[in-house]
Amino acid sequence: MTLGGLALAVGILVDEGVVEIENIDSTLQREPGLEPARGVLRATQRTVLARFLSMLSVVAVFVPSFLMSGVAQNLFVPLSLAVAFSMIASFLLSSSLLPVLFLWVHRHIERGRKALIAGRWDFDTVRDRWGAFLGRVGKVPGLVVGAYVAIVLVIILLLGPRLGQELFPNLGATQFRLRFDAPTGTRAEDTERLVTGVLGEIRKAGGSQNILITLGYVGTQGASYPINTVFLWTSGPHEAVISVALRPDAHINISAFEERLRQILPSEFPGSTFSFEPGDLVNQIMNFGAPTPVEVAVAGPNLSASRAYTDRLRNEVAKIVDLRDLKYELPLDYPSVDVKVNRELAGQLGVTAGQVARSLSEATFSSRFTTPNYWADPNTGIAYQLQVQYPQPRITSLEDVQNIPVMLGQFQHPLIGDLAKVDDGTVMGEYDRRNGFRMLTLSANIAGQDLGRVSKSIDAAI
Repeated sequence: MTLGGLALAVGILVDEGVVEIENIDSTLQREPGLEPARGVLRATQRTVLARFLSMLSVVAVFVPSFLMSGVAQNLFVPLSLAVAFSMIASFLLSSSLLPVLFLWVHRHIERGRKALIAGRWDFDTVRDRWGAFLGRVGKVPGLVVGAYVAIVLVIILLLGPRLGQELFPNLGATQFRLRFDAPTGTRAEDTERLVTGVLGEIRKAGGSQNILITLGYVGTQGASYPINTVFLWTSGPHEAVISVALRPDAHINISAFEERLRQILPSEFPGSTFSFEPGDLVNQIMNFGAPTPVEVAVAGPNLSASRAYTDRLRNEVAKIVDLRDLKYELPLDYPSVDVKVNRELAGQLGVTAGQVARSLSEATFSSRFTTPNYWADPNTGIAYQLQVQYPQPRITSLEDVQNIPVMLGQFQHPLIGDLAKVDDGTVMGEYDRRNGFRMLTLSANIAGQDLGRVSKSIDAAI
């Protein structure tokens, strides 16, 4: 952002020197008998106040960045400091070093100028006539101020409603990310097959020759997966993240391409949902960690009440025609197996609810987190984690769950079906929290409108 601040201010930095050089040149031409050193000093004194006020006005624009908080403050404070210090340095150098260099360079150069082409104005003639015009207009300040106010109002009324209200508009991005959600509960291998079909449709829509590279990840991250889930997160085996990069010479408009895919993919993959996310770094940062530009979070002490309100809010937000890909960020009804332990019967068999949970965890997942066990390779000394688990094809129905034994000792192994009721059910796919409150989140994209105007519509819906 520091480099961005310097790039932002480079034009104004040059203007400081240009104004000073032009004024010195004009002063020496208007007063040819004046000593060059005195002319340079006089010209510098004439512009120093105006350039100082101009510098202050530019710096003042960036003062609100110090009142921001969080990611916005971390982003814009370095940019503001870079602009401010560069502007101050430019003012000081244009008021001190530049006049000295000008005098040194032009010490032995003849300053007289004449019109070269008869019948045509040179720059000095145009400047003199413009100055005379400003002198006449300056005698009626009321007229000048009134005309200025009228022109400004006309510009605001005509162009103001058409101006976009977005900090960083989309400027020719060639990458995008697609978050694909198969029906909740889909196995990872089935999701992988569907993702392969989605990639095929993307290549068909954009042309294989225009696709530079694709990268996808299906399912959840393993415990030893070497990446922070801040950068890559999925809520289950039904979800996949697909990154697509187009060739720069393809000249494909990303927004139009995404709209085209929104028309194609839902009909080809019924029951699945799709959400487009930015693939470039700038838009990912400007979303402040959210996957999409629009994210509405509802938090409260009562999850049922929060969900009821979020459902009503979703129906209201769905009426905004400029929103796309509106969905819950987390699965709300994930298929599950409900095991209700009969504590009285379990107690008669000498079994606790904790032992039942431990047996279920080890059978349906593994013993990795219940009974950590390591084996050290005697040759290399590298420790490997060992775990015991059921083969997945052995657990395919509720009866298989009921036949899981509860390991109490060497001889007693009651089955889960003997002391618990096993049924199909649904649960929240994940729990998001903020300050201890469970949180439900809606996300959406924008198409055909800028973020500022859409945010006003969302505020009205809330």
